[in-house]
Amino acid sequence: RSMSIGVNKFLVVAADLEDAKKIDELILTNKDLSYFTTGVHPHHAKTFNFKSIEKMRGLINKNSPSALGEMGLDFFRNLSSYEEQTFAFEEQNPSVHSDHQPR
Repeated sequence: RSMSIGVNKFLVVAADLEDAKKIDELILTNKDLSYFTTGVHPHHAKTFNFKSIEKMRGLINKNSPSALGEMGLDFFRNLSSYEEQTFAFEEQNPSVHSDHQPR
């Protein structure tokens, strides 16, 4: 339906690593029509841990996302603590994933 009104590309932004399942489904049917990200939003930083780092690396290697994100720091709503957000941000930093080059 979107194509019929002139939309020819989509940006699918991950908020957490659980979004990877949904993104995988979209990639199977719409890879040429979409750009997507892999990452954890600061609101979900409390779910990010050392296992998440390996999962994220696996997703990057498997799917070659267009960008890493949505990541950062958000101390306005504080849905995750300062420490949780800082850890998640530092571990998701693109320099940690130096083998990843956005397409």
